[in-house]
Amino acid sequence: TILYNMEAREFKIRKMDSLASARREVEVPGVRFDETTSSYGWGKTREPFRSHPIRTSMRLVHRAMSASDPSTAKREGKDKGEATEVSVRHPRPVYYMHASLPTSAAGSLVGALALPGLPGGLQAAATWAQKASLRPDDSAVFLVTREENWNEEKPFVMKNKAPRYTPTKDEDPKKGTVDEERRGPFPIGVAVETQVPASWFDKDANKAPQVRVAVIGSGGAFVGASLPPMKEKLFLDTVNWLLGRDDLLARDSETWQYPRVELTSLEQKCWFVLCYGLPFAFVYLGAMVGLMRRMR
Repeated sequence: TILYNMEAREFKIRKMDSLASARREVEVPGVRFDETTSSYGWGKTREPFRSHPIRTSMRLVHRAMSASDPSTAKREGKDKGEATEVSVRHPRPVYYMHASLPTSAAGSLVGALALPGLPGGLQAAATWAQKASLRPDDSAVFLVTREENWNEEKPFVMKNKAPRYTPTKDEDPKKGTVDEERRGPFPIGVAVETQVPASWFDKDANKAPQVRVAVIGSGGAFVGASLPPMKEKLFLDTVNWLLGRDDLLARDSETWQYPRVELTSLEQKCWFVLCYGLPFAFVYLGAMVGLMRRMR
């Protein structure tokens, strides 16, 4: 469970005065939709960032709402790219992992598959299990928390001790993995388009359809006495994307350019001949005609 720093302070107050904490309601920071923050707390992404359509739509809507009333955004301390209206308490991280094989191990895998019979398949499976690594996919994330938090296995008071951030030790096997206890940001919303597993079908497994799946790491993301406009927009964008209504999501407008004719390589050569070859040919013929007339 993801806990915010302000919730840790609330745990300490609750230890001293349980009645006072019952009357308090902690306002946790909102999620982020900007396209420069890595979802896994490892800084900037090294690969070209591909923003999810839901994340792009929410970023544009939040920017439009902030621009419509900049005085309110400044008074409430909202920065650009921070949607404080969409706050989710006690979420859990959600990761979409891709399995990848190093280049050095790819040759071993291909060689094992070339072996005849069952030993080849077993050796290929062993190579994949030993050397394949899971890597989180940032392009599938559409909800990202702020940095002022950490993930906690025991998010409650135990033996009169409030939870606090304790970094994972270097010798711990969880170090460097998604299970590592670390500071944020964390991905709490993932949406992917994938194929239904072939094991779900008794027949025609090769005809497994493509489906869209969206996962939010909290069952109470849209539960409450009221539904703020940004949460309503998030709910509608998620449902529209699941139903394939991508045209209803806000998108970056492309800069209009004067339409140009796309030419193939052969057409470009013909165009070059027409533009430069014909005038040169007429100039050459005219010069020859002029010389012949002078010779007469």
